[in-house]
Amino acid sequence: MTKTGIEKPDRIKVLILCIGNLCRSPFAERLLKARIPSDKLDAEVFSRGTMAQRGATPTKEAIEAAKKWNIDLSDHRSHPLDLCDINTSDLILTMDSMTAETLNDLYELWDIAIPLGRFYPDYFIPDIEDPYGKGVEEYIKCYEMIEKCVDGFIQFYTE
Repeated sequence: MTKTGIEKPDRIKVLILCIGNLCRSPFAERLLKARIPSDKLDAEVFSRGTMAQRGATPTKEAIEAAKKWNIDLSDHRSHPLDLCDINTSDLILTMDSMTAETLNDLYELWDIAIPLGRFYPDYFIPDIEDPYGKGVEEYIKCYEMIEKCVDGFIQFYTE
């Protein structure tokens, strides 16, 4: 039972979603898997892309930036979003508010799609900008933002 009196589910299935499933969502997926305290929250975490090309690899900049967090993205291969992913997820974390709104409206999800930026400390960030095609420093800035949101998510769901 949480502080709010709401019971926590035994296990939740969390989908993390971005456009290409090449940098933001796989980084967030692996960071969340690494940091989530399994004794407090049992979660199955996976990532997809709304416009992902199946089997594409992250850029060298994405892989290099992730190393700052000891996360290896070199073996990641992109996966496109499908209806089964949506229907079997308990929670969908998006990188922008428009995607969350669209999913909730289009699939009548009762607000299970939430922008990851909602968990940013102190204020809401509607969009986590896509660093695709930019330099390593932009990926690092993006990953720093994702890290704060992931930590906020963990704090929210484990207290």
